[in-house]
Amino acid sequence: MLVQSGYTIRVWRLSSRNKTLTGIIILLIAGAFAIGALSTILRTSPLASFRSPAAHIGSSSAGYSNVATGYTSSLTRLIQLLLTTTCDLSITFSLVYHLRAHRLPFFAHTQKLMHRLLVYCIATGLATSLYDSSAQPLSIFLHSSQH
Repeated sequence: MLVQSGYTIRVWRLSSRNKTLTGIIILLIAGAFAIGALSTILRTSPLASFRSPAAHIGSSSAGYSNVATGYTSSLTRLIQLLLTTTCDLSITFSLVYHLRAHRLPFFAHTQKLMHRLLVYCIATGLATSLYDSSAQPLSIFLHSSQH
């Protein structure tokens, strides 16, 4: 959240203080944070320890399933993943777009510097998106396989 906020300030400055673009990115950051907080609350609340009997007809052991953290936790993690990935990609594409728009055609040194900045923005944006895209589903899979 803090890193995304820092990059949002860069988008704000490069886009000539575009309120719509910056507002959308801020809403994505806030949404991902709120969903993450909700997921944490669901996993750590007293409701998370409430268990109901599972419907196992003819089972000798009483199987129990966790009511509060089952599908709801997986759904909140998936929504958080989608919001975070969308936010990272929005920041990346808007930085690339605005950096390309600010290129000066006459200076070779400036061209090299802008090219480096573009490559840096794309690399960091894709790296964080790939990390988010792989870490969240993996945690959902590991969490669901334990229950």
